[in-house]
Amino acid sequence: LGEVGPSALFKIQQTQQMCPIPGRIICLPRIGQPPKFPQNTPVPLKDASITVQIMDLVAEVTIHQKFQNQESSPLEISYEFQLDSESSVCSFSAEIDGNRIKGICKEKEAAKDIYDDAIASGHGAYLLEKSEDRPNLFTTSVGNLPPGKEVIIDLTYITELSFEKDGDLRFIIPSTKRNDRVPKPNLKINLNMTSNIKKLSSPSHPISFEFGDEPNQALVTLGDYTDQLDKDFILLTRLFKPHTPCARIQRDADGNLAAMISVFPDIALKDDEEMYTEIIFVVDRSGSMAGSRMNQVKSCMQLLLKSLSEGTLFNIIGFGTNSKKLFPKSMEYNEKTLEEANRHVNEMSANMGGTNILKPLMEIFAEKPLQGIPRQIFLLTDGDVSNTQECINAVKINSETTRVFTFGIGGEASKQLVMGLAKAGTGEYEIIADVNGIEQKIMRQLEKAMQPALTNVHVEWNDIKPSEQAPFRFPPLFAGGRLVAYGYLPKDFPTSDVSIAADTAVKPYKESVKLDSSKIEKGDLVHRLAARALLNGYEDKKSELHENNSELKKGVSETQVKAAMIRLSTKYSILCNYTAFVAVEERDEATQGDMHLRKMAISPALPPPPKPVYSAAPSSYGVIPQGYPASNRSNAPVYANMAPPSKPGYAPAPAPMAPSRGGGGGLSLMENIGRSLKKVETSDRTMSSSKSSAFNEYGSMPPAKHAAQPSLARGPPPSPSYRGGPPPSPSYGGPPPPPPSGGYGGFPPSPPPPSSSYGGPPPPPPSGGPPPPSPSYSYGSLPPPSSYPPPPPPSSQPDLDYGSLPSQEGASKEKSEKAPQALKDFLMLQKISGSWAAESLKSLGFSQDQIKKSVPAGASSDGETLWATAIAIAYIITIWKEYDAFWGMIVTKARRYVAKETKKLGLDLNLENLATALVKK
Repeated sequence: LGEVGPSALFKIQQTQQMCPIPGRIICLPRIGQPPKFPQNTPVPLKDASITVQIMDLVAEVTIHQKFQNQESSPLEISYEFQLDSESSVCSFSAEIDGNRIKGICKEKEAAKDIYDDAIASGHGAYLLEKSEDRPNLFTTSVGNLPPGKEVIIDLTYITELSFEKDGDLRFIIPSTKRNDRVPKPNLKINLNMTSNIKKLSSPSHPISFEFGDEPNQALVTLGDYTDQLDKDFILLTRLFKPHTPCARIQRDADGNLAAMISVFPDIALKDDEEMYTEIIFVVDRSGSMAGSRMNQVKSCMQLLLKSLSEGTLFNIIGFGTNSKKLFPKSMEYNEKTLEEANRHVNEMSANMGGTNILKPLMEIFAEKPLQGIPRQIFLLTDGDVSNTQECINAVKINSETTRVFTFGIGGEASKQLVMGLAKAGTGEYEIIADVNGIEQKIMRQLEKAMQPALTNVHVEWNDIKPSEQAPFRFPPLFAGGRLVAYGYLPKDFPTSDVSIAADTAVKPYKESVKLDSSKIEKGDLVHRLAARALLNGYEDKKSELHENNSELKKGVSETQVKAAMIRLSTKYSILCNYTAFVAVEERDEATQGDMHLRKMAISPALPPPPKPVYSAAPSSYGVIPQGYPASNRSNAPVYANMAPPSKPGYAPAPAPMAPSRGGGGGLSLMENIGRSLKKVETSDRTMSSSKSSAFNEYGSMPPAKHAAQPSLARGPPPSPSYRGGPPPSPSYGGPPPPPPSGGYGGFPPSPPPPSSSYGGPPPPPPSGGPPPPSPSYSYGSLPPPSSYPPPPPPSSQPDLDYGSLPSQEGASKEKSEKAPQALKDFLMLQKISGSWAAESLKSLGFSQDQIKKSVPAGASSDGETLWATAIAIAYIITIWKEYDAFWGMIVTKARRYVAKETKKLGLDLNLENLATALVKK
């Protein structure tokens, strides 16, 4: 065959498959010829670094990679990488022999011609293009790299960040997934926020951080024991005021102005508020759903139906080869329709043939939704379809009126379909490999779907008249989502308030922020982000050239849309489907020799394989012993795997639980008044600081003279769950807290310290452990860090599916895959109104006479129903606390009933607290 290696092996296997008679093939190179390298021979990646600038809800990421040609012939290196849907490449350059060549954004075919001509002439050439077929996939080509030469490739992309359910801002860097190991990547993340920073953590990697001159600035780097970005890097940032709108104005080198307005609306429902929505359950009833899958789906559907609120419109559509509706159109949720729905669910079976998802979707989209009532689809399927892109396009076109949640049942479900439909429909998805966990995953998403949405979103620029706004048309914004608007401003614009306004099913929404003409930053990041938003509008058919139904306006052609995209892309250097970056290195002497192609796979899998959503091993928590002054904390020992100190007067808190994928553990920044952290090295899912910073509870910097004073802890006792970091230190300093059983992160345990909260001698050091600090805990000094043994490397963690949109809130929910039958039976006794009758509490051990005698004065609404409902809530959250993923929506419904009835009676009582005392008694 004239070659050896993987490609020869492939040809051997291919020939064996074609030969009907078994035999052997002996592969020998041609005599006198060196063996050839196959195309997928790795090209060494000598160095890699990543620099990130995070500014409020957006980020600019620069990736620096150094490759070397170690072969004897010129090479063309080609590799692919994938970014998320919110990202766009905006810069590309190469450096060889100290000569840097900046890429120019040109029309794609013209760029390819320039690249090919340069290679044919013996020059160096560099190309970066975006795939038109596979979304968010990019290809980089390095042409004519001479033997022995190194080349540095820099590319920059911009992106918008999203929020977790608990309010943490989430930033992700996709992993490289290379087979060959590279030196530890040099990662630097600079944060410059409008709000002060409250907490930094990473659920994926050990990190260190230090604060800048202001409490809204920070620098994050990888921890000392991270040598690979072998999985997605995630940084979570908690702000003191995340819901405060932000505004920034930048002036580029040509003097042009662009503004960015970002908001994270707080639109969650209160207990006494109700929202009306339309929920359509679309259930796969094809033959492959037979057996346990269909049984679990039926059980889950009963729980979902019970969790809906009065006034909700709902329907159930089963599909296979054809589709079948429960009602001709969505009906109001009441006792009668619930009874019909339960009967229909009990009769469902997997008997409808193949899998045709597009048919029920188009039937839904054909019906216009009611004004002011958001429509949401819950799609459950275990299959794949041949028209995936057609289904995704249909959902995307209707995304302004319909939100889509998707659930892939079993390992055979198409992840491209499940993920694509959810993203196109601004919803979320779950891959449910084990059907036993289906109920809690779908209930988690129902809770999100039942929150209000902002519709008719628009910007009121008032006295400012931007030449162009981006995006041109805003999609609906749902609870937990964020919105970023851009505008190209005139150079003489006046200072004025700008508002984001919208409608909700509950009340109007409006947030204002000032655009101050005297506060303008230098830079062009906002300009490029605005261009990116406009390009996305063209791609999503929501531009000034499209109608509200995504059809082209009269007289507009696709050619005009393409021309508009190319013009915008080349002007602001934002890559799109029709453009590419190209750079040419003109050489005095043309490179000679046959050029060989090397295709490299350094991007994550597309789509990512299914992973358990919460299957994370317990993490190590790095904690600084309390009492070290801010001026000397850089030498403080760090104890891992230990419970933080408890507040005097309270029992010691339990050891930290394993943090969730989204929440992350670790130390909380400035969680307590006057706390000052200098340096912390952390293990998985923790964070660290390497610069002293002390902030008060409002996020502002206290006077410097108080930085080293012992802080006075205030507030309630610390929570046993340390996702936000350790609780307050003892009021007057004191010794380090005792380690857990087993010692500090692998060191032998040490005797407990004295119980006095006023200091005292330190505990004896553990055998082989760090030496004790100075007896003076408030102002003592420590030996240099070199005298301490290094902490152990972080324990290995299973890969997590960070590509998944949902499932970012709470590991405790995932530990209980199946709720007890007693809980399910009791939940089924709840009435449509959200109440429980007094007699239904017999299964909990409460007699009607006991309930009647314990009713608080004035709380006799509808007999004992109000009080019985409060007892039911208290019992569920106390006895079945760990199953909150199952009962969350039903308890919310019950609390809404209690709030309305309490308000109607004019009671100034917290019935849930009173009922909790009764339950515990």
